[in-house]
Amino acid sequence: MNSKWIFFVGLLFIFFLLPFPLHASSQQMYQDYLYQTNVYRDKYNEFSIAKNEYLKFETLTSETTAIVKTREMMAQRARLLQAYLLFLKARLNESTVNEKDKSMFQTLIDNNIKFLENHTSLIESIATIKDAEKANQDMERQYGAMSVAIRQIIIGLTESRLEELEQEYSSIMMAAQILMEEAKQELPTDRHILLDRWFQRISNKRSLFLQKLQIIQEGRKTLENSRDIHQRFEEVVSVGIQARQEFQEGIANMKELMSVMKYKDYFYE
Repeated sequence: MNSKWIFFVGLLFIFFLLPFPLHASSQQMYQDYLYQTNVYRDKYNEFSIAKNEYLKFETLTSETTAIVKTREMMAQRARLLQAYLLFLKARLNESTVNEKDKSMFQTLIDNNIKFLENHTSLIESIATIKDAEKANQDMERQYGAMSVAIRQIIIGLTESRLEELEQEYSSIMMAAQILMEEAKQELPTDRHILLDRWFQRISNKRSLFLQKLQIIQEGRKTLENSRDIHQRFEEVVSVGIQARQEFQEGIANMKELMSVMKYKDYFYE
């Protein structure tokens, strides 16, 4: 048995989603994914022990045990991947992703779930090491396309959520600007300059947020053609986290500005 004949699906996806709130349905799916992850970790450890025992002794008993543990591990690996895809599907149904992209993403998920169901049926018929190697090769080939699809969906979900935040940002900025113009009527001219400067800083935060949102939008379009898909994905996710930080800082600054305008005597020395 080749010691590298089974590839390891580690906890690749647990850090993929940005920390946006989960609704009830996706929360349940996420908990199932975490449960399946723990079971997979145990099954993989059992498989590793059985594989090493067989490589060391090469007895009929150790071979039989290795094949049984391989089947169990591969079946659980498929359940883990399926659980994650179902979690993504639930998040997608809760999201504001546009209908065209949502339909495309749902098709990608359904196609991969169908593959996993067929793959699980094939696993049940594994009787030899060669059978296991062949089934694993099929999984490896599919896993490349599956991981690209998952990354595209996650970026799409992130993009959609940030677009929601942009609408919120714009709405609050509009309200702040109205309050600012009203406040100016009761403030001396030198305080107008201070208000304008503060508002410009907030506007600059929004500009940085929009720049990062644009990078994410472009990143999803170019992900599949990137030389290093994983690295490109990590870069896009990092930009998404930065965009959320810009949003949070901008909102905090706007709330501070609106509070100052509410209590106008704060401006006076």
